[in-house]
Amino acid sequence: MAYRNLGEKTHSAVHLIALSGLAAGLPTNKIVLSLSLMIGILNLVIEANLTSYWEKIKTSKSFLLIATLFGLHFIGILWSNDLHYAMNDIRIKIPLILIPLFFTIKPIEDLGRHLITTIFILSVLVTSLINVAYHQHWIGNREYLDIRDLSLFGSHIRYGILVAIASLIIFYEIIIVKRWYLIPVLGWLVYYTFYSQVLSGVLALAAGLIGFIFVWLYNRTKLGGVLSMILIAVSIVLLVQTLMNFSTPKNIPDVRNLEQTTSAGNAYTHQLEGGFDLNGDPVLIYVCEKELREEWPKRSNIHYDSLDQKKQPIKYTIIRYLASKGQRKDAEGIQSLTEKDVQNIELGKATQQETENSFRARISGLHFQLLNQEDPNGHSLLQRLEYWKTGLRLFKSNWLIGVGTGDVQQAFDQQYEADKTKLLPERRLRAHNQFLTFGITFGFLGISFFLMLLWYYFKTGLQNVSFLSVTFIFIAIATFFIEDTLETQTGATLFAFFYAFFEPRVKRNSCF
Repeated sequence: MAYRNLGEKTHSAVHLIALSGLAAGLPTNKIVLSLSLMIGILNLVIEANLTSYWEKIKTSKSFLLIATLFGLHFIGILWSNDLHYAMNDIRIKIPLILIPLFFTIKPIEDLGRHLITTIFILSVLVTSLINVAYHQHWIGNREYLDIRDLSLFGSHIRYGILVAIASLIIFYEIIIVKRWYLIPVLGWLVYYTFYSQVLSGVLALAAGLIGFIFVWLYNRTKLGGVLSMILIAVSIVLLVQTLMNFSTPKNIPDVRNLEQTTSAGNAYTHQLEGGFDLNGDPVLIYVCEKELREEWPKRSNIHYDSLDQKKQPIKYTIIRYLASKGQRKDAEGIQSLTEKDVQNIELGKATQQETENSFRARISGLHFQLLNQEDPNGHSLLQRLEYWKTGLRLFKSNWLIGVGTGDVQQAFDQQYEADKTKLLPERRLRAHNQFLTFGITFGFLGISFFLMLLWYYFKTGLQNVSFLSVTFIFIAIATFFIEDTLETQTGATLFAFFYAFFEPRVKRNSCF
């Protein structure tokens, strides 16, 4: 009995290390996986209760489904050419089977769950405070070229999703368990989500909230659940329509009717094909490069033909910044710039909206990208559109069994060449859509099984009125549309942990 208790306590400690490491963004994944494997083997040796373990595994459909998903990667080797890539992909996805396995054979008791969740919430709270304190220069002297550098402890995307999960756990505790004292913590984390401008984090927060409301309505009346799903569908259609409107320039002038000279008598150039500003006006109208070249050195030590701090030609940053302010690109435009404007241009901020510390700046950035789709390089949304178009072509060409576990990147590289993509070689990445990735890798059968796994988890969570199970799977599905979540070890670990931690077959009254 003493050995068993020691094994269980040690095993619980591994879960604590895993979750706190995820929350803080620390590079603990390899350590956690190694510790989990060693402790799992140690427990098996000490208890020698293989029959009990096997019975638990057989009765856990959620584990069997995710184990089968992991196993598909071995089957996919059979029609792969790149064995090295395939084995590396399998190594990355080890958490998908390892973490749920240990949760299945060694379930965590309520006290352990409370402790794990508390550490997770505290880790997210503390790290978010540190991130903002550095960004606002309350502590340290760190320079930021982009808001994406806000996350000091790891990927801004993964961290944004963790903040969303923590927020929704707290929301559950406030609404269902009536822990009102957590309201300030929730308020801060929601503020941080929008402050950080991480679209994946905002999407995860919205999706999780929709999932929570859906369970709440469905539990009271199935009609309410159905109506909420209709509302979700309508919202998606309206969002797509808004994006389409965003991509349509509003003002296309006749350049023959524009003024042809500056107040100093120098000639303007007017071009319509150089993109549009957020007002829908062409960026390259009212440009007098002669005056820009003469006036800029009076305001900055960075040469007009040099680069800004983002390694972009600064003359184009100047022109775009002046356009965002509604100024003409001439001597008077340069003279109208404040010292802060000049500093923003030197930092590589090409529009006034980029300088805002708000989610509106992110929306403005997406709006600008949709208005200027000629060159996708360096623009996250436009690059994703290229990834998705390329991925869809690959799926159509390999719809039955896919290209195999090892040939995904190779297939993308070949398709990019065939399509003569505008993406630079270093930006030619994979799908950034987990559904597409599974479809490309394993074909229609593979993506069908993946959807079945998600459906089973959702259905079981709904049947058990498990708010957090459904909330989590809504978050996962939402992020799967814009990220290859399971293609990185951090993403696979994050998904596997919460997949097992929120397993819907266990009813709970509280996380804390």
